[in-house]
Amino acid sequence: MSSEPASMKSYKASAAVIILLLILTACGLPGVSSVTPIPTQTPINAPLDQVVRLESLTYQESGQGSKYELIVHTPVLQGSDDLRIQDFIEQVAALIQLEVGDFRGLLSEMPSEPISAGSFFELSFEVVARRAGISSIQLLSDVYADGAAHPYRVIHSFNYDLESGQSLQLEQLFIPGSHYLQLLSGYCVTELDRREIGAWHAGAFPVVENYQVWNIAEAGLQVTFNEYQAPPYAAGLQTVLVPFSYLTDILLPGVAP
Repeated sequence: MSSEPASMKSYKASAAVIILLLILTACGLPGVSSVTPIPTQTPINAPLDQVVRLESLTYQESGQGSKYELIVHTPVLQGSDDLRIQDFIEQVAALIQLEVGDFRGLLSEMPSEPISAGSFFELSFEVVARRAGISSIQLLSDVYADGAAHPYRVIHSFNYDLESGQSLQLEQLFIPGSHYLQLLSGYCVTELDRREIGAWHAGAFPVVENYQVWNIAEAGLQVTFNEYQAPPYAAGLQTVLVPFSYLTDILLPGVAP
C-alpha cells in the first residue's frame, strides 16, 4: 500500500488547525491547545519561500434565529512541514479567531427575529507582496449587523518573515532610535491633505495606534487607515504608499529591494 504524500499530510494538518480554531470560537472557548507540527522535510539548501505556495482554505456556516452567514477564506502556506509554516498558520488562525469572535459577540446582541436579511461576515485576504522570504498579507473583514444603516470593512495586516519564523512589527523595519513614526505621519498627512475627504488629521498623527495596519509592498511601505480612523465613513478607508526612497536613511538593510 502506498503511503500518503507529505504535501497531503501537511494540508490536512493545516486545515485541522484552522477549523479547530473556528469551532472553538463558536463554542465560546478562550483558546486552543497547541498543535505539534510534523518535523520539517524541506531540503536544508532550499529557501523556504521557494518551496511553499499560498493557498486559500474556506470555512462557511449559516444560522437561523439571529439569522447570519459567515464565510472565512484563510491564507494557508502549503508544500512543507517546516515548523515555521505551522507557526504562520497558527498566527493567522489566531487573528481570524479574534475577528470571528467579535462577529459572534455582535450576533449575541441581535434579536431572534431578523430585522432585514440578517447579518453577515466574510473574511478574505489579499497578498500585497511576497519576496525575500517575507509574506505581506491583508485580512479583509466585511461585516453587516442586521438592521444597521450600512455594512463596514475592517482591514488587518500580517507580515511574516519565513526565514526567521516570526511575524514582523513595524519598529523592526527601522534603525533603533529613528523617528520613523514622525516620517511616516508627515508623508501620510501630506498625501491625505491632497484628497477631499474632510476632517481626519488625528487618525494619522505619529502614534503607534495609528500605524497598526501596514504592509511591505514592492515599491514601499503601504499604510492603511480604516474607516472612521482618518477619513469619515463616506470617504472609505484610505491607503498611502510611502516610497522606500523616502525612508532610505532609517530603513534597516534588506527591507527595501
